[in-house]
Amino acid sequence: MECQDAKYVFIPYNPDFHWVLVVIEPRKMIVHYLNPLHHKPCEDLKDIVNM
Repeated sequence: MECQDAKYVFIPYNPDFHWVLVVIEPRKMIVHYLNPLHHKPCEDLKDIVNM
């Protein structure tokens, strides 16, 4: 299955010793950033998403 065919793509991410979840909706071109500590996404992740 290709990523663009999926409804959701789940990407666990560990910036600075804390796990967060990035969920991508390829069909809608939407990225969700789920962080239980309510921190904002780090700049490197923003750069990747904005490519």
